[in-house]
Amino acid sequence: MAIINSESKNSVLEISDYDGNRGEYKKFQQNLRNLSGNYSLNFHRKDSNHAYVFGSVCYGGDCHNNLIVSNYWLNRLQNIRNAFILANNSGVEIFPIFNMPEIISRGNEILSRRIKYNPPERVLSRENFPEINVDQLCVELRFRYGIDARRIRQLDEYRLKNRIYLVNEGNTRFILKYRGADKGESELISKVLNEIPGYFPRIYARKDNPELYTFRVGKNYFGLEDFILGDNEKEINLDYFSLIGGHIGSLHNLFSSLSSKKPILLKKLKRGDFLNQSTAVSIYLDLINSNKNKHDYLISSLNEVVQRDLFNSLFKLPVSLVHRDLNHSNLIWNRNNPKIVDSESIGIWRRVEEFIAPLLLSGNMVRPDYVKNSFQRLVDNYNISVNEPLSQNEIETALFLLRYSLLKYYVIRSIRRGIKDDDYLDVLNKNLREIGGER
Repeated sequence: MAIINSESKNSVLEISDYDGNRGEYKKFQQNLRNLSGNYSLNFHRKDSNHAYVFGSVCYGGDCHNNLIVSNYWLNRLQNIRNAFILANNSGVEIFPIFNMPEIISRGNEILSRRIKYNPPERVLSRENFPEINVDQLCVELRFRYGIDARRIRQLDEYRLKNRIYLVNEGNTRFILKYRGADKGESELISKVLNEIPGYFPRIYARKDNPELYTFRVGKNYFGLEDFILGDNEKEINLDYFSLIGGHIGSLHNLFSSLSSKKPILLKKLKRGDFLNQSTAVSIYLDLINSNKNKHDYLISSLNEVVQRDLFNSLFKLPVSLVHRDLNHSNLIWNRNNPKIVDSESIGIWRRVEEFIAPLLLSGNMVRPDYVKNSFQRLVDNYNISVNEPLSQNEIETALFLLRYSLLKYYVIRSIRRGIKDDDYLDVLNKNLREIGGER
């Protein structure tokens, strides 16, 4: 049963102990002082929680898959799950978030003002990664790996600054790379990579403690791997997708074999779920609020996704150990053989999630662009090489997931990040039609 406390005078809203899975609807009458002036709304995202509020929002306990639209200055949620919360001058209402058409209609009632988009904490921490003292790295490499580094050079790339270093010891080169902020997960991913040397660079165990692969620098963990020579400018055409589809199938076979030998991976590498209703509703509201006429086709495409009940379909699909970020910038090619050089995202996800990055993405914040008929090429060759081919249900769901992903990236890149790209909308409309035609 939801517990609601509201202080109209100080504009504080507190809600605790609600789960939309129970189907409960609750309304709380409260005469909130009128805040209909020129205030803008603040957008906040934390994991799978989304908020449009005049002030701030904080979460305690187990909070996930929530969307709050609130006129209150301070909003506190404690143990709230699968909820849509609408709090305005006439009162507070809480719905299960699964009734998306109704929620979209209600949420849009007060989203008619300017929105200030605040980047999520995880994004800010990634883009403002702390600088590391190179002399300290030299000492650590000598002690941890027995490497006498003559030169360490940071490889600067957008969103990866201070996370990747090229290490020279004489004529031998290594890569020192950020593995994560959690020691257990960083070690486990390192062990997974080392079990599959055909697709990943060699991962070095520490000389001072051969059972470990990473070491701590500040609050983060780094590991050493081979430097890979090759080409990452491979031409992106239909033959490319045939090639990568076969490799993904082979990689999944290796992941499956590893998981059967080490079932603990299935428990320890299970990831959070970012494919959820709260994300979809926030995308819908942003499209409507920014320019309804301009985004008419995008909104109708999102309506198809909602009507298809994409998220319930996804929840019924099989999960497995996958990479989930096989975009073009993460692959180094030696003729037709790839090495995968970025693997932070490895974990237990739905298998169909593996196909989004290779089909759409070329790198961090690069505009997604779909190559017509690439999905069919990739799936055909994946099914030839994998031990357990995709089911028809997985294939049909993946097409809707592709369209949804394009819409999500557009909102994040163009509306929330404000990146100017004059022909993006035309390309997106074309991409959505092409994917829709593959059904």
